[in-house]
Amino acid sequence: MVCTRQANASCKLLNRLVFADANFFINVIDSVGMPLLNNHDTWAIRFNNFKTGLTQVLRDCCTCTPDSRINTSDLVAAEINPLNATSALRRESAFFGRVCGECRAAIYDHFFTDVNQIMGTHAAIIGTEPVPRDALRDTLLAAPTPEIRNLCANQTPNEGLSPSDLSLIVAAITESNARGVSVIITEDEDLRKAVEYLYGIGTIAIQEDRLTTRQLFHWGILMYASSLHKCCLFSDELELLLLQNVASNDIARPMAEKKRKLKSNHVYEAIGSIIQTLKTKSGVAT
Repeated sequence: MVCTRQANASCKLLNRLVFADANFFINVIDSVGMPLLNNHDTWAIRFNNFKTGLTQVLRDCCTCTPDSRINTSDLVAAEINPLNATSALRRESAFFGRVCGECRAAIYDHFFTDVNQIMGTHAAIIGTEPVPRDALRDTLLAAPTPEIRNLCANQTPNEGLSPSDLSLIVAAITESNARGVSVIITEDEDLRKAVEYLYGIGTIAIQEDRLTTRQLFHWGILMYASSLHKCCLFSDELELLLLQNVASNDIARPMAEKKRKLKSNHVYEAIGSIIQTLKTKSGVAT
């Protein structure tokens, strides 16, 4: 999907390929959905308002990039398909947890079908084969430092790199060589470490091709959302919801797992003034 809205020519995201990890979608879902639980509307009204808000957020996110977002078929099937009850999206989203806990299956199954269609409309899906994914795993296992080797050697489900993580990296590297700079939006610390290591080694062999890794980067969700607001006409109100949700993620969602858990750090301080400005513009009480 190619966006038609005018973006600031100096935007850092302009002409970047954006690959969104599962935690990006979890935060978007909760940013749009959780405020809807503060009123006494019926679930039917909440669902309609959620679908409208989700469509707007995902549409706004594509303003500065040639594609709205790029995902791999592995990531979609395993982690961000709302129809998959075991996906990360269903397991880790606080809003989806409330939906499943308070609605009958016949109701929320229809809702998740609609959500899946909305997400598919605003994404380009790239298929990845096991062979290049295995080549990437072998490269990381051959790293000189145990920290990088353990990203693939660790068999704990919630730590290390999953097959869908590897597929996302392979797709980002491949597309960056064909089309330009690729940015993975993620809060997964293991995924970030892998991207930084691959950038450092400069090249990687994938299916007899020697590909550069110097056009592969990662951004946190906060940095991505802030950039969208500053130079890509991202909605003040939706920007505020997303920033607040991400910044409070540690407290709001009880996750014991290391993987995809957000950490409070100096980045939150850097967006404090942005949140305050948006609250003032949106008329939100402080």
